[in-house]
Amino acid sequence: MSDLLVRAGTGAGFVYETYLLGPRILAYGEKPQLGDAIDVASLQLDKVRPKNNEVIYDRTRFVLHLNGMRWTGTPAGQSATNAELSAFASWSLVYTTANRVGATCILTNG
Repeated sequence: MSDLLVRAGTGAGFVYETYLLGPRILAYGEKPQLGDAIDVASLQLDKVRPKNNEVIYDRTRFVLHLNGMRWTGTPAGQSATNAELSAFASWSLVYTTANRVGATCILTNG
């Protein structure tokens, strides 16, 4: 539970946002994040010689979004920031109409 999900309403109480999603509405994608060195598989190796430790980690970016929407923005850095991802102008509708996306937001002032 988080208080960040509510905002002050115009009348008494708060506005709660409830999202209803249809089946198979969420899309998933991933992309390797390039490092400073040649990084074909996006795997990084960190060796700590005195402790005889070797750590291999992956720098992959994951995205979860609604089917029927496409992110068309241009990131300022190597990947988009949360502010860039939350900007309405950075997304475009792929389907012919918005009601085909299969997601609904219900605002409740309670």
